[in-house]
Amino acid sequence: MAGTRPLGVDRAGQPSLAIAPLRAIDWRFLLPAPVGRRFDRLALLGGGPGLVARAVSAGLADEIVAELPGPGRADLVAAYADAPHDIPDIARAVARGGLLYLEVDRHRRGGRRTTPGRVSKMLRAEGLTTCAFYVMEPSLQEPRAFIPLDEPHAMSWHRRTSYSDRAAVRIANAVRRHAVLIAGATVAALDRPYAVIAIAGDPIDAVPGVLCEPDVVRRLGAAHDPRAAVMLTYGSDRTLLFPFGEGSREPLGVVKVPKDEAFVDRTENEQHHQAVLRGRLDDDLVRAIPEPLGTVRVGRTVAACERFMAGASLATRAMDSAISFDAKVADVRLATMWLAGFHQATEVRRATIRDLRGSLVDDLLESYHRELGTPADNALRLRLAAVAESLGTRQLAIATQHRDFAAWNVLRSGDDLAVVDWEGARDGFAALDAVHLVTTWLYSVRLGVGVDDEAWCVHDMLDPTRDATASAAHAALVSYLQALGLDPRVAPLLVALHRIELALRRLNQLQLQREPTDDAPLLQEARIVRSLAADADRLFPLGTT
Repeated sequence: MAGTRPLGVDRAGQPSLAIAPLRAIDWRFLLPAPVGRRFDRLALLGGGPGLVARAVSAGLADEIVAELPGPGRADLVAAYADAPHDIPDIARAVARGGLLYLEVDRHRRGGRRTTPGRVSKMLRAEGLTTCAFYVMEPSLQEPRAFIPLDEPHAMSWHRRTSYSDRAAVRIANAVRRHAVLIAGATVAALDRPYAVIAIAGDPIDAVPGVLCEPDVVRRLGAAHDPRAAVMLTYGSDRTLLFPFGEGSREPLGVVKVPKDEAFVDRTENEQHHQAVLRGRLDDDLVRAIPEPLGTVRVGRTVAACERFMAGASLATRAMDSAISFDAKVADVRLATMWLAGFHQATEVRRATIRDLRGSLVDDLLESYHRELGTPADNALRLRLAAVAESLGTRQLAIATQHRDFAAWNVLRSGDDLAVVDWEGARDGFAALDAVHLVTTWLYSVRLGVGVDDEAWCVHDMLDPTRDATASAAHAALVSYLQALGLDPRVAPLLVALHRIELALRRLNQLQLQREPTDDAPLLQEARIVRSLAADADRLFPLGTT
């Protein structure tokens, strides 16, 4: 692990040997407490190895233990689904005025006995008041979304915009069919993993603490104060809170909170670029860019507010079997044409691949060789250098690069697009945005039919004859290059360089999160690069000078 390992004890008498992923403590952003609050004693029950080290690194409490304390001995208890304790015993450990985060997997915790209604009664019997219930999706092992069950409009919005597979639709329908009233809130008695937030004492406002910050509420400028929020944690470096007010059918705005101070500059960069772009682009382009509403300092991090943008992501639409293939293709074409117009409007200069060779190719290949490379990658390194040389007179555009122009970050509502998550924006090699879009769109379409193979998608962008979906993705990339007056023969080189850059960015992300990188060569992105190296000569033909 890079840096100094935080000290702590994960199990009685056993020292911490690793640090858990940063997302293992994402639940802290749901607590109805200030984001920067430091608790006196935190008890972590269950969960994977390295949780204590992660909690120490985040500064969650003065004392952190991984065992069940005596009655009333912890002012924060976080009990994961595999905690080997009964719910009443866990509840008794919470001090007066303290908070409980409890995960419930009904396949582990007593089946029918652990419906939200019965869990609420168990907690009430021990002096705790439930604040909120959240469905956890897609799994307990890696929850990426926490959807409040006591806010029906939140569940409905999330189902429309973030769910697309048939199993998820069935889940959402079950919420609606089996709703029951618990402590004044409508929650679902369904067979799904969920999380409970409770307090040992009188009821309090259940909304996550950051949404109670006066400056955050003021910047959102909504007619009603937030009363619940969907929390998405799909990215590894920050959480996204979508607050709902009284009667609101869509979020009041978006509040983004970096999970660690190491990521604050990225969110500040996003606000800066959104403001600059909205001030210089024409109305057709500006409509797609969220309005930044400013940042608020909260503890060791910030809360960045921005205007909510309606629509379902192209990834969601790509996975939806109810949407025709032609409509999905129309989505990716619309997005590539918007991107071409955006890059034309923000272009700084053009240069030949020969002039860009150092920053575009050589530096990237050298960094990859140093950080992640193996002898098996040498064939790709040599081949890409030769391809770059053969394409030396071809030009590329330098413009504002989004750097995560993925199918899940482009939303469509009618004929309008919205482009979100600008935290990586900078001047760069514009066409890499188009490569990212078409590859993630192709991946999403195939996920919708049950095929989860990202490496196959990358290979098919280089040899798009396998099926109609690959051909459509490749055609969208070519149309983007032609719209900018660029030679389509640069596409294979860009596809490879994009994948190498993603591998290096993922490695850097792990290092910033202070997670172990010993297994970095086995990262999915690095495995894909290795698969390209195995067939480098065929996949990367030499251009003509």
